[in-house]
Amino acid sequence: MKILIDAQPLLGKKTGIGNYTENLIKEFNNLTYETQLITNQTVNFKRLNEIQLTDKQLYLKNKIYPYKVIRRLSPSKFFYSLPIDLFSKKNERDNLVFHGTNFISLPTRYAKQVITIHDLAFMKFPNVVEQNIYDYMMRWVPYSIKHADQLIAVSENTKRDILEFFDYPEDKIHVVYSAANERYKKQLDDTIEQVKLKYSLPNKYFLYLGTLEPKKNLPIIIEALAKLKNEFGSQQKLVVVGAKGWKFNPIFELVTELGLENDVIFTGYIADEDLPAIYSGATAFTFPSFYEGFGIPLLEAMQCEIPVIASNASCIPEVVGDGGILLDPNDVDGWTKAMHDISTDTPLHEEFVRKGLNQASKFSWEKTAQLTIEVYKKALQG
Repeated sequence: MKILIDAQPLLGKKTGIGNYTENLIKEFNNLTYETQLITNQTVNFKRLNEIQLTDKQLYLKNKIYPYKVIRRLSPSKFFYSLPIDLFSKKNERDNLVFHGTNFISLPTRYAKQVITIHDLAFMKFPNVVEQNIYDYMMRWVPYSIKHADQLIAVSENTKRDILEFFDYPEDKIHVVYSAANERYKKQLDDTIEQVKLKYSLPNKYFLYLGTLEPKKNLPIIIEALAKLKNEFGSQQKLVVVGAKGWKFNPIFELVTELGLENDVIFTGYIADEDLPAIYSGATAFTFPSFYEGFGIPLLEAMQCEIPVIASNASCIPEVVGDGGILLDPNDVDGWTKAMHDISTDTPLHEEFVRKGLNQASKFSWEKTAQLTIEVYKKALQG
């Protein structure tokens, strides 16, 4: 079997889908499957060279046509027919699989199509998605699902959403959970202090990690922090790690309105290498999202041995299990109490560190890759 994988998410600042793609490729390399990375022709070659290719089984090939541009400018069937596997060798054509790691298919002549659907937030909550992203996704995700031989859903919740919105055979939708990279583990105190100094972080803080956008529901944590300080005199602060998405101004306005300018620290985007220490230094990880496809940061936090306080919405209970505290995403009093209890009750804190480690141990990229390979095999079987 030869795997053609959409590696476009590896380029630029790494996000959840970028991490998904990177970890799959690494595991395929460990399993000795020949993996060809497909990226857009117009990408700067310097950026391509930054991808670490460590084995002869793993190599990169640019697309011979700028599909990304075509997808934005042309109707689905116009100029969108030049297959990425057009010049594949005759003896490998029956064993080719293309994996669209980021919702979208590419045209193939011989390769079977497997598409990963991470979430359908743009369909369930169109008001929390930028218009250009909504238009693009509505144009190409239905097209890709229609032409897919098999689908991967990253959670049972995402599978239910696919069945709700699309007429697609349920037996061809496979739930394959993601995982956290093994680099996420408790860091030494010296390392934690160095990273705190680097980013001017406080001694005691709750951590939020994610894009600043409406569906992430960050205001509930800010409101809970205000109540925590006003009602209990807490010295805890809130560290917010993540890039600005859209409709983020209300977040900064709320911080000012509640007088928390010195208590909420916005770091912006932070590269992967410093995140384990930032997790490890936190009192707890807060994840109040209204909707997620999976939620890898939940597992990253658990592996770094900090308690998780999370929303009970969408797929989040699937990931957290009994390894964290689950709350109504709109219950500010509940969030305040949970944050107070976890920061003042040492036995409770230690209990959820243990539970979180146990829950995180149920997920691994090795398992994800093996199950993904099984989906490829089903696609090849027809």
